[in-house]
Amino acid sequence: MTMGVVRLRKGESLEPHRHAQPETYFTLSGRGTVTIEGVVHGVEPGRLLFIPGNAQHQINNVFEEDLTILYAFAVRDFSTIQYDF
Repeated sequence: MTMGVVRLRKGESLEPHRHAQPETYFTLSGRGTVTIEGVVHGVEPGRLLFIPGNAQHQINNVFEEDLTILYAFAVRDFSTIQYDF
């Protein structure tokens, strides 16, 4: 597994992108939205989302509190993931 944490402040977003590997997002703190293939999902602490391989997705934080998400890929090394923006 390869895991990491992304933190977005109010008004920040992770631009729409895709990659071949499936991914999960687990919200650690804050609230925001994750859009997967055009479908918007509200996220809050404890929410887990599965993102299929090659699905376009993005994260947005429009709230005051920082949004912190743990992401995970079922790969050995992060360098094997090619992001397409």
